[in-house]
Amino acid sequence: MSRSIVAFRRSRREFLGTGAAAAIGTAAAGCASRAPHTGAAFVTRRPEYDAIVVGSGFGGAVVACRLAEAGQKVLVLERGRRWQSRLHPRSGATDFPRRAGDPFFWDQDRPEVASGWFDVRMFPGMIVLVASGVGGGSLAYSNVSVEPAADMFDAGWPKPIRHEELQEAFATVGSMLDVWKVPENQLTERFRSRSWCTSMARRRCCIGRRG
Repeated sequence: MSRSIVAFRRSRREFLGTGAAAAIGTAAAGCASRAPHTGAAFVTRRPEYDAIVVGSGFGGAVVACRLAEAGQKVLVLERGRRWQSRLHPRSGATDFPRRAGDPFFWDQDRPEVASGWFDVRMFPGMIVLVASGVGGGSLAYSNVSVEPAADMFDAGWPKPIRHEELQEAFATVGSMLDVWKVPENQLTERFRSRSWCTSMARRRCCIGRRG
């Protein structure tokens, strides 16, 4: 298990596409080793792991990768399918849904009937869209990585967690995900307008504090 994960440590995206799926596939195939039936009870062989990681999204995949790199035997558990794009077909994977009748939605109460891509959670005043499948939240984040602004850490976080202290971590994430700046000609007018409004709001907030 650890060898499969370490082999893909160069890219988290590659790990999500192959290493995590391999971990899940091996776990499913090797959970029980049964002896030939002779009238006696089955003999079950339970695999042993140093760590079991639940979820193969941004958090779980990185944790599993780092543990494997440290020589630990790691099992990654994930619900749902292994999805693929048409440009990158993989054995045993399901094409991302595009047409009516494709598996779009996941039903936690009936996964055997609805084991699709999105799990929609309804809350008072909030709707949460969660991805289901190998890769977790990385299946639904639209390939956009945004570094939080420094003032987001002014309140609500423990004092040791500061924006300046996380710069090395931000750089590591950017390197693993191969992050590139969005070209100016691809920025939408909506994005430009929201960025301008956010900038003005922060300026007014700062002016108010000084006053």
